[in-house]
Amino acid sequence: MLCRITGTWACGPGISTIAAMTCSPERRLEEGTFVADHLFLPGILARAEYRRDFFNQRFFLTNTVGPLSKAQDTATLGLMYGWGTKQGHW
Repeated sequence: MLCRITGTWACGPGISTIAAMTCSPERRLEEGTFVADHLFLPGILARAEYRRDFFNQRFFLTNTVGPLSKAQDTATLGLMYGWGTKQGHW
């Protein structure tokens, strides 16, 4: 859920847990996300997102061949354009 800070800025956290792949408690995937949005003009939105994924087993690739990690970080920047009859922040 995003909280509007000003008329053009919004941000917010997100957390979720998933029983991964086999839906068993032995495999547990969790993620935390923080998102910041800026509405430049009606229909033009910029978004920055930072996400950290955790798994209770070694699963994610690393920079070294062979060893796996229990967590991974992702950062994303995006620019979105939308059109339609809706007015204001989405």
